[in-house]
Amino acid sequence: MESMTKQAAFLRIADEIALEMADEADADTEDIRGEAYLGLAEALHDLGDDADEEAVEDRIRCHMLAVREEREALAASDRCLIAQVEELKICIDKLTEEMGEKPNFDELANAMGISQDKVLAILKLAGEDVDEA
Repeated sequence: MESMTKQAAFLRIADEIALEMADEADADTEDIRGEAYLGLAEALHDLGDDADEEAVEDRIRCHMLAVREEREALAASDRCLIAQVEELKICIDKLTEEMGEKPNFDELANAMGISQDKVLAILKLAGEDVDEA
């Protein structure tokens, strides 16, 4: 019976941390709660029978901070990609107007100061049909 009480306490800790972090991040509570439960599972796996509330809470918080950092890095990466796509579209429009026809990969790469491979990757991210030939 003691292990059931201990497990209930650990779940309560995970729930409290999830609610706290969901409020801070203005994120979906269920997603955050799932991450907190993953942190709890990792904590219990690592700590085993020696798990106490303080150690479990520390492990869950560490896991959740790592998840937050990962989400923030992904959001920053997304913003960077969006900016690159916008920059490429502006460059295509400008070169098309100047040349009277759509620029090729080499012309875009030169105008933007990036490689042709990078131009191709950005076009693909933008959902453009690209003929690589």
